[in-house]
Amino acid sequence: MVKVIHGGKGIGKTKFLLADVNENVQSSKGDIVFIDTRGTHMTDLRHEVRYVNISEFPLTDLNDLFGFMCGMIAEDYDISTIYMDGIERFETNGTTYTAFFEKIKSLEDKYNVNFIFGANKEMTSLPAHVICEYNQ
Repeated sequence: MVKVIHGGKGIGKTKFLLADVNENVQSSKGDIVFIDTRGTHMTDLRHEVRYVNISEFPLTDLNDLFGFMCGMIAEDYDISTIYMDGIERFETNGTTYTAFFEKIKSLEDKYNVNFIFGANKEMTSLPAHVICEYNQ
């Protein structure tokens, strides 16, 4: 599953993601990762969740982000779900969200990893395999 929770600033997307990841921990048979772009939500997560503050790494665009996620999966084949809040920070003119989500779909298919993203903007024109939820 590839899912994007999107909408304007301050409408509860991060709160939804945090609640979902903490609930998912109880039923997941694999490891769960939460990628944060600001380094502010470590204490909001259950201790079983692997927390990654991505602002500590020199990533600049969606291609870098994809490579980073590939590295995480290569390091831990037990990852079942990757959550990421703030994907809009990696938007560039060079790589579109469509191309990025096509590559993410290939990771989902090959490694059976679910991806759930939060975006602080309205996302449109995404591939059909991406589940989009507009959070209001």
